[in-house]
Amino acid sequence: MRTLYLLLMALLINVSVQAQCNSSDIFAVDDANAYCFEVVDNVRYIYSNNYPDHSDDYDQDFFTLVAGDYEYYMCAYPEEAEDFTPLYEETETTVGCEYNYEFGVSINGVRYDPNSAVTFVNEDGSNNIEWHVEATSTENSIGVSMGQLNGGHLNASGIYHYHAVPEDYFVNDLGIDGSDHSPIVGYAADGFPIYYKYVYTDEEDSLSSITIASSGYSLKSGDRPGDGLTAPDQSYDGNYYEDYEYSSASTILDECNGRYGVTPDYPYGTYYYVITDEYPYIPRCFKGTHVDNSFRVGPTASCSISSTTTSSSCASEVTGCMDPFSDNYNASANVDDGSCSYSTITWSGSWSNGSGPGDGNHVTISSDYDFSTDSKFSCDNLTISSGVTLTVDSEEALVIYGNLTNSGSLVVESGGSLITYDGTTFSGNDVTIKRTTRYADGKYSFVGTPVNQTSSITGSDLGSVVYKYNETTAYGGDQGLSRWESASSDELVPGKGYAQAFQQDLTFTGTPNNGTITLTGTFTDRTNDNVEGWVLVANPYPSAISVSRFLNENDHLTGAVYFWDDNNSQSARGSNADYIVANAIATTQNSQAGNEDRYNYHIGSGQGFFVKLSSDANLDVVFTEDMRVSDSNSDDNFYRIAGTKNIPLLRINLMNDDGLFKQSVVGFVSGVSDKQINQQYDANAINSESEDALYTIKVDQAFAIQAVQSEVESIALGMNIKESGSYQLDLQWENMEALPFQLKDNLTGELIELTNPYTFTSESGKFIDRFTLQRISRVLSEESLGSEMIYEADNTLFVRYSDQQNRTVTIFDLSGQVLMKTHVIGSQEVNLSGLRRGVYLVSDGSIRKRIVVD
Repeated sequence: MRTLYLLLMALLINVSVQAQCNSSDIFAVDDANAYCFEVVDNVRYIYSNNYPDHSDDYDQDFFTLVAGDYEYYMCAYPEEAEDFTPLYEETETTVGCEYNYEFGVSINGVRYDPNSAVTFVNEDGSNNIEWHVEATSTENSIGVSMGQLNGGHLNASGIYHYHAVPEDYFVNDLGIDGSDHSPIVGYAADGFPIYYKYVYTDEEDSLSSITIASSGYSLKSGDRPGDGLTAPDQSYDGNYYEDYEYSSASTILDECNGRYGVTPDYPYGTYYYVITDEYPYIPRCFKGTHVDNSFRVGPTASCSISSTTTSSSCASEVTGCMDPFSDNYNASANVDDGSCSYSTITWSGSWSNGSGPGDGNHVTISSDYDFSTDSKFSCDNLTISSGVTLTVDSEEALVIYGNLTNSGSLVVESGGSLITYDGTTFSGNDVTIKRTTRYADGKYSFVGTPVNQTSSITGSDLGSVVYKYNETTAYGGDQGLSRWESASSDELVPGKGYAQAFQQDLTFTGTPNNGTITLTGTFTDRTNDNVEGWVLVANPYPSAISVSRFLNENDHLTGAVYFWDDNNSQSARGSNADYIVANAIATTQNSQAGNEDRYNYHIGSGQGFFVKLSSDANLDVVFTEDMRVSDSNSDDNFYRIAGTKNIPLLRINLMNDDGLFKQSVVGFVSGVSDKQINQQYDANAINSESEDALYTIKVDQAFAIQAVQSEVESIALGMNIKESGSYQLDLQWENMEALPFQLKDNLTGELIELTNPYTFTSESGKFIDRFTLQRISRVLSEESLGSEMIYEADNTLFVRYSDQQNRTVTIFDLSGQVLMKTHVIGSQEVNLSGLRRGVYLVSDGSIRKRIVVD
């Protein structure tokens, strides 16, 4: 789709510029997306033709898209009000104007307009404005949630607008995937920024991990109070805005779907709104002091839409100290002029200022301090007095933005986090960092050092058995055993991974690692790519790092990390089957017990893991400070069971009665390619030549984890069988309803409904073409009544009924024109080859759905 990009000042939040937008240029474009954002003095101006830069929704609509001339005005430096302003403004002066507010403007210039402007119609034909029809409800005729990728549609005037989440645009055009904080996706009518659901867990900490913000709204219980004539009755089903109520109990967002906090664009904090995947999707009220009339919708002549935003109506740009933790914080400042100054706060059993330090304060610890019993804090410079111990306990974090003077003792317990920055000056005593590995016996753990390299810190600190991995040694007939070399006397190198056993509690004493850390990986031999280019690395920081950020920085890797999960190496040599494969969307499991998932999309402090270079060259593996987070580092996440993301997953399991368990994972991610490798989402199998293995296949490569779109038609399975015998294949669906897939056994020709494990016999060998997961329906809105079902596959409409009743099945185009009718008794197949590619409606009078014809 063509786009005229004139986005001059959309993300330069606190910069005042002279006018650079030419609205005539924008409004002259009527067949492509065109917009311009600019800030002049203290007002943000937005000019847009409201022509979306995606075509999926309005191409299926009944109306014709029309470009328009839209000018919006808002305060560039908005201020919070004591109360909120609803989008439905119903006061003495506005009753009868029949208007509401648009919420804001997307970063592509398209309107966020969640309201329907439709109310309950009384018995006498008048409107009851106390009951507003909800545009996203499936209980009414507006229906924006009926299959559109971007939650929007055209109105009768041809004006496109978003009622719900423009998910496809966010994911595929803006690249929002949850690996980092959401970028700005628009501005509200009061001037505050809008983000998508991915925000910082701690609203005051930009180093905290990313969480998914959910709204606090839910349906009311019981029935509406109306009589059905003058006001709606029946149960609260979501057909009206007033069917919902807000509770703060289970959300980080307020009633306007917003909160105050730091963001990448506002490092000192701002109020901001969040578009969520749950109702209300787009917020329904404003927290700013000034909402401009240019965002009003549908007023009569008595209700003005003339802009009321001027330089005098908005807060002016103010320079000064913006850091709210500073002792000279200026709450009205928009630009930091470097004037922030900080006092020193002292702990001597209590804080000298009564409340504790902020990020910018200097801190002196003059008596023992324990994060588990006292409160956590961050600071600028930190001084620990002689004879005093400061303890950072498990699941706590200490962030030092300035320098550390340690005349006493700083101890980071296993699972605790310490974050310092490149340029930090360390003086005095060393820091003690502890880490508890998973095993105390002969099983191996992969580890690394979180402190600087010195001659006093060697492999012997890791235990009596310590190995390093040397990829330059020939793989040989011993299956790579000779690559493991003793490292007991080696200096420990930050970023390098080591295998150790017989010592569970590790203690590192030295200067904590920070800054960028680089380790060179080797790719020695091209004879067998499966066993070359493997590098054993370790998180070098005394805090966890994000897997997504690590893979983004290292795009020359194959897109996965490989964790050793030792099952029994104290009694027998382990194998490649003992590795867990993990990437940005999922992790494989290597046992059935508890369906254990042993990582939380972060890599703990000192945790070792393998990566594979994607090309046959020696390349650097890089760790940066931006990968770090201040949480997700507890012992429960160090080679242990942890939580999962809410990404829709299909786990495919290969099993037998002797305890064999192999797994491959398919993740359903919008916008990925089903024909090309996605570095963040597709993880190669660690060795597709292993004696027992299960993997999916794409572009002739074997994958432990593969990302596909939910509309994918088939998924090829490969497997290696060591011994002939009986085996089972089973499917496990996570975070989604099961999709309509069948297993096709290409050897026997069978199509198997995998509601239960499928048992089959196999000879030993490698089989890359025996099994295929095959979609049996590409229905956009699957419905079934008992055993009755209508679905499409391979340009054929399959109609199945459990009785012999005579029914008429009709196929319409999206304009409602009848294209085909057929009478069906029992089951029948209808050839659709005469229809052009596109989306059609099918109905039998009871079941109504959309199908896709390719």
